Amino acid sequence: FEGELDPALRDILRSVSEAHALRDRMPATDQMFQRRARADIPNLLRALRSEGYYDGRVEAHVDAHASPPRIIFEVQPGPAYLLQAVHFDGPDSEEGFDFPSLGPATAGLVLGSRARAPEILEGKDRFREFLRENGHPFPWVALREAQVDHETRSLAVTYTFNPGPSARFGQVTVEGEQRVSPRYILDKVPWSESKPFRSSQLQRLRATLMQTGLFTMVDVSHPGSIPETSRNNELPVTISVVERVPRTVKVGVGYETDTGLGSALEWEHRNILGSGEQLRTRLHLAEKRQMLDGEFKVPEFPDPSQSLTIQGNFGQETTDALEKKEIAAGAMITRQLDRFWSVGL
Repeated sequence: FEGELDPALRDILRSVSEAHALRDRMPATDQMFQRRARADIPNLLRALRSEGYYDGRVEAHVDAHASPPRIIFEVQPGPAYLLQAVHFDGPDSEEGFDFPSLGPATAGLVLGSRARAPEILEGKDRFREFLRENGHPFPWVALREAQVDHETRSLAVTYTFNPGPSARFGQVTVEGEQRVSPRYILDKVPWSESKPFRSSQLQRLRATLMQTGLFTMVDVSHPGSIPETSRNNELPVTISVVERVPRTVKVGVGYETDTGLGSALEWEHRNILGSGEQLRTRLHLAEKRQMLDGEFKVPEFPDPSQSLTIQGNFGQETTDALEKKEIAAGAMITRQLDRFWSVGL
């Protein structure tokens, strides 16, 4: 590929080129080689338009004297066309609900940027998610047209949509739980019943439950339509879980110069009381040291941002220099300030 092409555009042209994909399979005749080159031109022109180059030109030349013969594509992308306007064809509001202002950012687009087809198509999904985040769980969105203006070298995009009925969060049910208390799961729900539907809350709940370490699978779903028996357009939500095996046992053998040959046994239960309480014990037996450690952690103590940890250990150590018996206990409350910072007392 020859021409003033940036590396990203060159890679895109290579990805759509059949001649490039078949470069290791040489045609039987020169005529077939020529046809392969000409057949690739429409693919390359479509790729240029997809990247916002609507005045692009492509010429193909076959160098039959090269060894092996090769195809040279001369590409002139021309000036990039820019996104001039984004229109939305649909209701701006409905009874009992007003949309936030619709604009290019609603579809994740920026006026004045290169009019790339992948971003415009992705805008359809972003706009659909915008409607789901603002109380409409069943929207319909389509790209109606993308109008090219060759005089101004610009593009105007129109999305058409039907938001569907507005909805509120309804009753939440839990299924699949065995050892975990349903109340523990329901306490993680970040919304209140009868509050406007927001799709991000479903993803937030799923992430929160997975972070507990108690489940191998969490699915948060709702029916495909608002039930006819629903009051106030409330949409029920179902939390389906598959619990992780709560117990872990570890066994190890080692040697240390100060304590000698020894073994270690660790046992952990991540849900001993049914609400995510964790109990860990570790027994270390060596020639000169014997120790039992324990830790009990209570999450959400007394609110979701805090946890209580109780630790203790006792044992003894006997060496040539000393004989020591040890017993200790302590407790700590940890508060999570944000995603990265926490404090303990």
